[in-house]
Amino acid sequence: MNLLFTYLAVAVTFVAIDMIWLGIMVERLYRPVMGDMLRAEPNLPAAAVFYLLYPLGLIWFAVLPAQNDGSALRAFTSGVLLGCFTYATYDLTNQATLRNWSIGLTLADVCWGSLLAGVSSWIGFLMAQSWPTEHGPPAARKAELISGNRAQAGQVELRPPSRSNVSLVSAILSVKDMNAI
Repeated sequence: MNLLFTYLAVAVTFVAIDMIWLGIMVERLYRPVMGDMLRAEPNLPAAAVFYLLYPLGLIWFAVLPAQNDGSALRAFTSGVLLGCFTYATYDLTNQATLRNWSIGLTLADVCWGSLLAGVSSWIGFLMAQSWPTEHGPPAARKAELISGNRAQAGQVELRPPSRSNVSLVSAILSVKDMNAI
């Protein structure tokens, strides 16, 4: 139940804030650059798939690791980083391949996606921490997490990338002679 509640918190936050942004910025930012490439009405099935899937990534890469650490700041910063990487992938690909795509649009959209993902992850984390489980209220669950008893704390056994995996990647990337790669 806690995982479903977390998903709903992240997804509702993400969609609601993005709808406000798009309602204000489509005519001001996107349409002037994209022109007739931008649909008059969005493709709702494609949008629905995006808005259903993206929160899963935020939960896996930002909220769950933050829950393991008990850190709202980690939820926010991990969300910001995921948002930055995913929105930059989209925007920089468009900038590289589409004639009218501007650097201003890329910068605005990447900053927006980063902030949106960070805030959505942060709110999802806070909501998940405040939700009581069958193992008791949030304070009892936190005490169980601190003591290391994750089974009693009702924690899901999903394991996002660990710090040791990140350290391995860092070690690989810190090779002194990058020309040898």
